[in-house]
Amino acid sequence: MYGSRRTPMKAPTYQFFWLEEYQQRLDALRRRMRARGLDALVLHTPENINYISGYQTPGYYWYMALVVPLDRDPVLIPPPHEESLVQAYSWVEDYRLFRDTTDWAAATRDVLASLGLGKARTGLEHSSWFLTADVLLRLRELMPDAALVDGSGLVEEGRVIKSPQEIEYMRQAAKAAEAGMQAGIDAVHAGATEAEVAVAAHSAQILAGSEYTGLPMFISSGRKSLLVHSTWSQKKVAAGEVVFLEVPGSVNRYHAAMSRCAFVGDPPDVLTRGIDVNTDALKQAQYPPPP
Repeated sequence: MYGSRRTPMKAPTYQFFWLEEYQQRLDALRRRMRARGLDALVLHTPENINYISGYQTPGYYWYMALVVPLDRDPVLIPPPHEESLVQAYSWVEDYRLFRDTTDWAAATRDVLASLGLGKARTGLEHSSWFLTADVLLRLRELMPDAALVDGSGLVEEGRVIKSPQEIEYMRQAAKAAEAGMQAGIDAVHAGATEAEVAVAAHSAQILAGSEYTGLPMFISSGRKSLLVHSTWSQKKVAAGEVVFLEVPGSVNRYHAAMSRCAFVGDPPDVLTRGIDVNTDALKQAQYPPPP
């Protein structure tokens, strides 16, 4: 049946999921593509590229794309200086390298044309932060005979339902976050700097199995703790201050994070009452609700 072709998959050097799971993800994506009337989908979102192909890199400040046809093997366009990561992490065997100075829209057009998709109905992730306006406009200019339409959300529809292995990685990430959080709280005392708290939290988090995280830890104290997404500095923690900690963990790019507040000394009644209200609100939001 059109769109159900099995794609040959070669195990990468570092494999975090069985190839059968990658095949299931690809098959499910192609079913959604068929329902949307697409002949191909071009992915620019790093999370989606990773989910379908296994390819990962912190170098997503550079252009990358994954072309997913309905009836041909996917083609990866990685950052040219990170070719070594393709075989290390991805099962996709067909990848195309281009110079740093390449016109990336023209390169993507050329890949589509080589697959016989120069005039096809192709989805693009309009909602992706990584499909920049200049590339989108240039693609439309270079491919006047193609139907370039919005393909946003097609991968995310599959990502929202986690497999047992994904859940296991998230549990491991949560344990690393817990370890970092406990160490950070233990390091809080009058006279300690926010940086010293961060050192303790990072050390424990990493030793508990975490890799680098998508966002940093957020650690702040006193009035500075009121700043959203403010992180550690050389500020000293004083008696009578709140210390806010948000600590993530990441295992094979799957994240879990937790937030806590510590208080240096005996907390005032208003803070204790606020904690009780917040705790009750969280309990009421549980599903199923607590007895």
